[in-house]
This record gives sequence, structure tokens and C-alpha cells, in this order.
Amino acid sequence: MGKRKSLSLSALLILAMLSEVRSWITPGFCHTYACPEFTVVHKYDDFEERMYVETQWMTANVQNTDIYQLSEGFGKLDMFCKGKNVDGRSVYSKTWPALITVTEMENGSDSASVSWFFTPDTELPKPLDTSISEEVRPAGIVYVRSFSGMADQRKALYNTNELRQALTLAGKSFEGRRHRTVSCNTWPALVTARQGEDGTETVSFSRFFPPDTVLPKPRDASISNEVRPAGIVYVRAFSGMVDRQKALHFTDKLREALIQGNVCFESLRQTLAVYNYPWDLHEHHNRTVSCNTWPALVTARQGEDGTETVSFSRFFPPDTELPKPRDASISKEVRPAGIVYVRAFSGMADRQKALHFTDKLREALTQGNVSFESLRQTLAVYNYPWDLHEHHSEIWINAA
Repeated sequence: MGKRKSLSLSALLILAMLSEVRSWITPGFCHTYACPEFTVVHKYDDFEERMYVETQWMTANVQNTDIYQLSEGFGKLDMFCKGKNVDGRSVYSKTWPALITVTEMENGSDSASVSWFFTPDTELPKPLDTSISEEVRPAGIVYVRSFSGMADQRKALYNTNELRQALTLAGKSFEGRRHRTVSCNTWPALVTARQGEDGTETVSFSRFFPPDTVLPKPRDASISNEVRPAGIVYVRAFSGMVDRQKALHFTDKLREALIQGNVCFESLRQTLAVYNYPWDLHEHHNRTVSCNTWPALVTARQGEDGTETVSFSRFFPPDTELPKPRDASISKEVRPAGIVYVRAFSGMADRQKALHFTDKLREALTQGNVSFESLRQTLAVYNYPWDLHEHHSEIWINAA
């Protein structure tokens, strides 16, 4: 009787565990990919309290949350999954989410990292890159605030602050050292000069933020939050690359126009408002050319003397009216209709892969007795380096 009771209890425990496993349904926001398993402990108006199981990740340290640093970090993780590890094998990585974590250190500095989730049954090889490491996150409670739309730093900061406020109001204890950065992808940026009564001049630099942006207190005492009251502003616009000479010239022009029109204005303060990065060549002359096209090309040409020249190209639709570039090293190129032999490959494109698949394509063409241009080959890429989706690239060789 006792033995039968023991067997019954064991069966119940197994059934309970199987029932718990079956109860986990991957949420829709994981897009049918594997996600870390969690249970919703409680849903509040502004956030969820989730209990996550123990999870494993690969994490790459980055210097900051600059887009180039983030793309480099995710690129390292992609290369790790594509075989850049001690075992030289591919690792299944069709999982979500990808994490960007910023942690405030005790000395006041920030550390940043990017991470990819891997399922518990994934055997992770040791990475070759020492900036990548395996991270096991223990089971525990995580407070989550969801938002829709394209994620950017401004949204991340706003929702991070909203979550912190909601947790504080709910009396929840939480880690206070993890935070997000503030997006500065807003315009204009201002350079303001103020003349003192003693003839001295002070200059300040400002960046605009939308009204709904929750701005954290800066660590640097020379930076402060400034609210400019509503009011009339007289504006003189001009095009072209901005410099000190142009700014002074158009300041004088605006002042002359105001004086001639008997308009009262502040004579001791003027502001230069810029709406472009210095390296943005198109928008400075109030003309934007869309570059959201693919592919982007890297073409190598071998000269008869053995030297090699490399060029970079971007495709534009036939109906695009291309302005004349200011940079003499940039030129318009029309490629005539013709036969192109193509070898496609997946994964993050790099020099090693490009050379490998160029050789493979040449070998195949030679074996097939196909005539081709031997002194020119092109790498065509169809993804940004930081694109987390499957990368597609091609080697192009023109028919002779």
C-alpha cells in the first residue's frame, strides 16, 4: 500500500511538471522565436511583474551606446554565432530579445553591453573574442514596461523613467544603477553668444528636447536644464555649410533688416541654430536625397601594374534626381545593362568571407568555361552591420 502511494505521488509530481512546461506559450512579441521563459506574477496599470527562469546569454562589452559601438557589439555576437569561436561551429541564434544594458558604476562612470539570449539546451562554445563572455542570469523578479513603435534612446529613457516612477509609487524595491541614455537626435542645436556690459562675451551650446522628455540630472556641473519661455524670435535662414564667417555675416544682415524696420530686439544676445551634422552633405543645401536603398557596393579593381583601387557605391532609383556633390572624390556612375555572375552568402559580410566567395565564384566560372572580367569584383551588401535579421550579401563579377 505504501509503495503504491509513493508511485502515485511521483506520478502526480511528473504530471505537475509536464503541465507547467506545457503552460508556457511564447508571447506574440517574440515573433515565433524562442524567448526567455517567464510567469506574470502581477499586472499593474503601468508595468508587469514577471518571474523569469534562469537564462543564458552571450554578452559583448561596448564603450558606450553610440550606434557604431552598438553595431560593433552586435556584429561580434553575430560572428560568434557564425563560427568565430574555439569550436569553429555555428550556434543557433534565432531568439529574442537582444539587450542593450547600461550600468552606472560606483565611481560614477558607465559600462554598456549588448546581449543575445540562448535557449537552455544550447551548448555555447568559448568565444575567440575576449570582449565576449557567457552570462547566466539567475531566476528572479523583473519589472517590465512595454512600449510599441521603433525603439530609440529617447523612448528608452522616457519609459525607463516612467517605470522607475511607477515602481516607486507602488513601493517596489529595484536596482537603481541601471539606466538608459538620452537621445540627441533632435534639432536644432544652438550656439548662443551673449555680450556682457563690460564687453566680454560668453558662449553656450544647447540641444533641444521634446516636452515629454524626462531629463535626468547631469553629472557635469557645467550642464544645466534650460526652459526657454514662449516668445517672438526673428529668424534669418541661410543654406550651405555653416561657419563663423557666415554666422557673423547673416547676424549683421538680420540686425540691419530689424533696424531698418524699426523693430526692437535684444542687441546683446544672438543664436546660431543648426539643423545638420557637419558631415551631412545633402541637407545643408536644403535638399535631402534618400539613401534607404540596397545594395551598397564595394568594388575592387586591379590595375595592370598590380595596384588595387577600391570604391564604394550606393544605388539610386532611375527617377532620382541626383544633385552635384561638393566632394570631388564622389561622382555619379551609370552602369550599363549587362550580364552579372552572382554568388550569394549569408551572415555578416567581412573581408575574409568576401575573398573566399570571390575565389569560389571565379573557380566555378572557370570550370564552366565562362568568360568574365578578371580585374574587377564587387561585394554587394543588403543590410546595415547592426541589422539583427539574417544578413544577405553577394559577390558580383561582370561577364566579359
